[in-house]
Amino acid sequence: MSSTQRSEQSEGAAVSYASSSSKSSADWQKYYDLLVKRRDTALNPSNKTKSAAWWNFFEVVLVKDPVTGTAANVLLKCTQCDQQLSSSNTSRIAESHLLKGGCPKIK
Repeated sequence: MSSTQRSEQSEGAAVSYASSSSKSSADWQKYYDLLVKRRDTALNPSNKTKSAAWWNFFEVVLVKDPVTGTAANVLLKCTQCDQQLSSSNTSRIAESHLLKGGCPKIK
């Protein structure tokens, strides 16, 4: 995988580490791997369904806890404006960011 797909960040934008404590570091890592796999599948040129084309505009970011260095959250990063967004409901987040005026670079 390319470095743009497997980004890691030690300082989250507005990331609350306390709120993510209900999931273990291993759970966050699994979720990150799942989203990277989904993104890779959606961007694969042999993918005939052309589903989730919005993945072209987002990277998956694994946020690490600055104190422990373990995975603490997973975010979507807009490649157009660099804004970091929740990954809780990826298609809803992508739609609202890209189509409903959330991204200042896309009008």
